Amino acid sequence: MGKNDTVSLKERLMQLEEANRFTLDALDAAASLGDFQSTINKLLEPSVILAETRKRICNLIPFQATAFYLVNEETNEFVIRNAQPKNFGAFIKKEVEHLIETGTFAWALGTKSPVTVTTQQFDKKMVLHTMATS
Repeated sequence: MGKNDTVSLKERLMQLEEANRFTLDALDAAASLGDFQSTINKLLEPSVILAETRKRICNLIPFQATAFYLVNEETNEFVIRNAQPKNFGAFIKKEVEHLIETGTFAWALGTKSPVTVTTQQFDKKMVLHTMATS
């Protein structure tokens, strides 16, 4: 590998890191647009909250797929809800189960910012973001 190849790779890495930061900033902005949190808390039906959240997020970032996890109040387990498109549900569930086993999911829950993780096959990236509603 020549000097020019190394310089090109470093420049590309910097571009990708900047794009990743932009994506995380955009997702954070989607979660906090206007008075979004207090507005979303006034909604009573979880499906309406999820639909509104998905709409706002996807207006900023065209994700290949989205899914939400809700906490089952009886068992305290996370339950996947409303994966779109539906054929990604099993894939997302498997990846999140892995993230739970490794402790990454719990760590992401404790952060106030979006967290980007690589899938087990290193072929996709997932963005985890906590949204707490009453």
